[in-house]
Amino acid sequence: MAASSNSGRKKSYNEGQVSRALADLKIRGLEPSVENVARHMIEEQYLTAKPRPEGLRQMIQEVQDAKEEQRVLKLIAALPRSATDFIDQAIDKSRRQLVAGIAESFSELKEQSTLPLQEAQERLQSMRDELRRKREEQDEFKNRLSAEEERVAVLEAEVQRKDLELDDAVKQIIALRAQLEAKDAVLEMLRPPGHQ
Repeated sequence: MAASSNSGRKKSYNEGQVSRALADLKIRGLEPSVENVARHMIEEQYLTAKPRPEGLRQMIQEVQDAKEEQRVLKLIAALPRSATDFIDQAIDKSRRQLVAGIAESFSELKEQSTLPLQEAQERLQSMRDELRRKREEQDEFKNRLSAEEERVAVLEAEVQRKDLELDDAVKQIIALRAQLEAKDAVLEMLRPPGHQ
């Protein structure tokens, strides 16, 4: 995590304390505001000096950004290999097309350097338009990737829910089996001698 770039006095708290405060506030359903974090560190972590709002606000943002980055990396790591291969291939293809288009336009400009300035400017503008279009395509691809990450997160949550349901079902089966075995034992004790 990047260190705070704020100058001035040395902070009387660290990122670990801010992270603990944010986690506790989340559990309690409270907003991760500067005021709530400062109050938590003073009242529950025994911070002696009240934090400066500017420095604390930046550290809260840094901690939240780091947690979000970890969440995104976890989602990406959970993607199947086929999805990441497709993404790598699509990015490579898009990059090759972009570089090839710029290279061709540059080559044409270089070969036809005697063209009037206005025409050369038009070609340059065309290159810029092409570059902008490629960037828009990349943005669209990123949006599709983000949607896929959200879908993976939903599927993971569903898998976890099914696992819990399966665990509950197994526990119920074990409990019922134990009850049946206990009933069989009682019946065996009550059965008159000599009867099978």
